[in-house]
Amino acid sequence: MPNNYSLIVKPLLQEEPIINSNISIFKTLQVESNTTMISIIPSIKISILTDHEIKALSKYQIQSLLPEQIPLFTAEQIPLFTTEQIQWFWLWQIQSFTSIQIAAFTLEQIPYLTYEQIPIFTSEQILAFTPLQISVFTPEQIPLFTTEQIPAFTPLQISAFTKEQIPEFTEKQIASFTSEQKQIFTLEQRKFFGRKIISTFNKQKNNSSIIEQVVSFTAEQIQSFTLSQIQSLTREQVVSFTENQIKAFTPIQIQAFLPSQIPYFSEKQVVSFTENQIKAFTPIQIQSLTPIQIRSFNVTQIPYFTFFQIQSFMPWQIQSLTKDQISVFAEVQIQSLTMEQIQSFWSWQIQSLTPIQIRSFLPIQIKSFTLLRISKFTKVQIESFTSLQIPLFTEKQIPYFTAEQIPLFTTEQIQSLTPIQIRSFNVTQIPFFTAAQIPEFTLLQIQSFTPIQIQSFTTEQIKFLRYHKFSHW
Repeated sequence: MPNNYSLIVKPLLQEEPIINSNISIFKTLQVESNTTMISIIPSIKISILTDHEIKALSKYQIQSLLPEQIPLFTAEQIPLFTTEQIQWFWLWQIQSFTSIQIAAFTLEQIPYLTYEQIPIFTSEQILAFTPLQISVFTPEQIPLFTTEQIPAFTPLQISAFTKEQIPEFTEKQIASFTSEQKQIFTLEQRKFFGRKIISTFNKQKNNSSIIEQVVSFTAEQIQSFTLSQIQSLTREQVVSFTENQIKAFTPIQIQAFLPSQIPYFSEKQVVSFTENQIKAFTPIQIQSLTPIQIRSFNVTQIPYFTFFQIQSFMPWQIQSLTKDQISVFAEVQIQSLTMEQIQSFWSWQIQSLTPIQIRSFLPIQIKSFTLLRISKFTKVQIESFTSLQIPLFTEKQIPYFTAEQIPLFTTEQIQSLTPIQIRSFNVTQIPFFTAAQIPEFTLLQIQSFTPIQIQSFTTEQIKFLRYHKFSHW
């Protein structure tokens, strides 16, 4: 807690904040300390701060936020903080972040969490980190996790630790892992623990004989495994199966694997799954796949996932898909994506969508694209939207089309814009309609422009309007 905390809070409770003309929409209260002036942001303004306004927040404004104000930031606003701003938060502010906000931290922000901030996260907050986020903590950050935080890690989080992170765990940290957690680490992961701490794991006796026994099973013997026998397989046994043995499992046997066993499959084994095996995965098994496993599916396997399997993917799993994997999604798979899944796409994933995929999006999906993702569509993608899809963009989405995207609209797209959409373009967008586009506006569309929008038309644009069909302008 900063020393001037009471200095900040007391005036805020006593009187209505005054307006600071130097900050666009902030209704602020300035409190003079012996070093600087601190601007306090009213709670009612927090959730509507824009990208530009968040990035403009000063260190003093951020550090003046009260504990009850931190949760008011939306999940879409969290990624807007710069890496430098992330480091400005006081420790007591860090503990005020909600689980949803924690999960919203970007992969660029995570490595900038400081040596003081990381140990302060609560167990509930630790649980909120996605496997992808876990995998980007730097090796230097790993020793900062406390022995109270370590037991909070989930199986999926443990499976996400990389070969660069694992050697940095200290003896005290390893000792604080529960016996259940220690069993989660793969054989591949265990290779990267130093000699001084590898002894803290429960060693599997006669491991080499187990592997020899597993690889000796024939396809017929594997297909004779009962469901209870499959569910009793250990990690060491599962990872010992060869690619051909993996292919021998029947779809019913595949469904018998427990969710806790799914992360046992190695990258090579994942690539071995056949079409019938993949289609046999249950939703809870799908949700147990780790980021590494998801990225291991090759482009010929991706189309095997069914409509309902795609819908069962968690947002962080969607974020694990590669560009090549996304580009081979079939039309039915694209249309199976939920609102939450679409909103979880990274910008580079959005840009990997093909023209056919763009045209496959359903009305409810078009409206699901987040405001920040709208501006990431490429030239080919913009031109791929049909005249039936364009009218589906909401009045909140329209203002996020960029100066580079607007000139790309085709004649059919221009003429498909609704009056509400026309009125949604802001005055900074209007000048970017081209000379070729201007004549394509219908009379109804022209009549839909507001007086303020009309004033933003350039002389050249008005000239084209008058010349073609709007001489009354």
